[in-house]
Amino acid sequence: MRVRIVAAGALAVALFAAAPSSARTEKSPTEPATVALEWNANAVAAVRAARVMDPQGTAARPLYQTEGLLYMSYVQAAVYDAAEKRW
Repeated sequence: MRVRIVAAGALAVALFAAAPSSARTEKSPTEPATVALEWNANAVAAVRAARVMDPQGTAARPLYQTEGLLYMSYVQAAVYDAAEKRW
């Protein structure tokens, strides 16, 4: 459950960071790359920090690789959608 909260938080931050503003100015072509890199860094940090208690009452363990990849794919989908809908 905590992993889902962390992943949802990282996704929400990424989506709010990409929200268009009403006072938009022309931006340099390198900015979208840096924004995507920041989203990736935030997602990696969230996945690495996430811990799961499986089964209940046992010691917390880090995510399995496939779990981390799943959450990273959510962020990548959000980055793609934001980049494509921006123009």
